[in-house]
Amino acid sequence: MELIYSINYNKLELLRFNSGVDKVGGYTDFGIKYAEDLNNRTEWLHNQASKALADCRRYGNQFFPHLNVTVKSHVQLRSVKEAGARHPAMLMCSATDFYPKLIRVYRLKDGKPVTSDVTSSEETADGDLYFQIHSYLEYIPKSGERISCMVDYASFRKKNLCYCT
Repeated sequence: MELIYSINYNKLELLRFNSGVDKVGGYTDFGIKYAEDLNNRTEWLHNQASKALADCRRYGNQFFPHLNVTVKSHVQLRSVKEAGARHPAMLMCSATDFYPKLIRVYRLKDGKPVTSDVTSSEETADGDLYFQIHSYLEYIPKSGERISCMVDYASFRKKNLCYCT
């Protein structure tokens, strides 16, 4: 659950607190100055945000129980570039349609973590309140090796695992 609190005047947003980043952002000269003052009062800001989030959770769960859900993604591992004599292959691991945004994507080669030659996109909204992320691994295929993509959700105890051999 995320709390967003905005202060507006004459339909102009002056500042906004977002509990996801735990900061106040200003959008006008006045808003920027006021946001800096609030952000410097970290203990007060944290206490106020904690109280507001507690109310939000209590009333949200009471009146909108269907909104407090997590949605497990669809995970797909596929080759996006064929291996050539001089070029490595590329595998793309895609996790789509998940909520909330908290997710981690791991690459494994024969059960061991792979950190080199891996690039990933940021978690991005896909237009319908769900998120997606893509991870790419460049490698030179070897016979018998097992490449996997593991997706770890903050809200799930089990991990999704896709294999490519």
